[in-house]
Amino acid sequence: PSPKCAAHLDYEASFDCAHFGNRTTFRGVSFGKASSFGDAYFGKRTIFNGAKIGGWSKFSGTHFGEETQFDGAHFGDEMGFDGAIFGDGVTFNNTHFGNVVWFGGAHFGDGAAFKAAYLGDEAIFYKANFAGSANFEAGTTDDGWGLFRGIDFRDAEFHGCVNFENRQFMSAACFERAVFHDIAQFHGCTFHPDMSFHKTTFKKTKGQDDSGTEALERAYRTLKLAMEELRARNEEARFFALEMECHRQQEDVPRLERAFASLYKLTSNYGRSINRPVGCLAVSLVVFVAIYWIIGCLTNPSLDQEQGQFPYDLAVLTLEQLVKPFSVWTRSSSSAQLPLVENNPLLLPILASLQSLFNLSLLAVFLLALRRRFKMD
Repeated sequence: PSPKCAAHLDYEASFDCAHFGNRTTFRGVSFGKASSFGDAYFGKRTIFNGAKIGGWSKFSGTHFGEETQFDGAHFGDEMGFDGAIFGDGVTFNNTHFGNVVWFGGAHFGDGAAFKAAYLGDEAIFYKANFAGSANFEAGTTDDGWGLFRGIDFRDAEFHGCVNFENRQFMSAACFERAVFHDIAQFHGCTFHPDMSFHKTTFKKTKGQDDSGTEALERAYRTLKLAMEELRARNEEARFFALEMECHRQQEDVPRLERAFASLYKLTSNYGRSINRPVGCLAVSLVVFVAIYWIIGCLTNPSLDQEQGQFPYDLAVLTLEQLVKPFSVWTRSSSSAQLPLVENNPLLLPILASLQSLFNLSLLAVFLLALRRRFKMD
């Protein structure tokens, strides 16, 4: 069916479960209130450009083929696309939605576009799935269409790159438990204090080349700076960690810098974890005890191990490097007077100094993570 342009269907229209072939067009058609296309099927290249669809209308469970277009369409107060399935290339560019629009559980193919779309007072994409790229950028107009007044992407999943550039989040925006498999671009956005990335997952930290990885780094830096402006410290720390991970994986970063960044990641997840430094410190104590024990057995077989002197020496040597770093070089220290050290006057002090240096590094990382977690300014 191909209704003529500018046709008017002012009464309630029901196309529930209807089957439309390829190249169906409703261009410029005006529908009354409560129009319904529930569970209908559309083939490739369905055109709703410039259509006017009244309030309380629905496309729930509707299947749309590739290259479906709603560009410039005008929807009424309440629209339901919940559970709808869209093929590749669906476009809602410059589309106007009324008060509420539901895309809950909808599935989008690659190239979904909502460029410069006005999504009303509340747009719900709960559990929506985007199989490829998605574009929500504001466009170039300055007439309020770049505003997000209320948007909900809880549990949504983005398998391709997604673009929100230059959007203004004017009220609550929720990305809780959403999953981003590729780059998420929020450059130029204005964020509302009620912005939530709680338990949101950002999976990609390495592009196909250094240019792609650096683009990911910039994307996370933008989010980090936005969270810093909102004083959202935990979110700021998360995006800082993602930014650092992208930077670490670039081939043009010096090897020594990458090595220290890897160590920073291992010991504290880039300053986000308080538990990791403590755990690494405990492991290091066990490791150094084992090293000292091996050296003692190999170089001092006559040590009196039966009377417990040897385990005592190991405990003193190991713990003193934690509470009194580098004290092994001081003759008045307890560790310097141990037979284990006296029989290895150069090797043991060097190893003990390395332990002290490692301990101090872990303590510094722990304090940095603690400060990051609880600082107020």
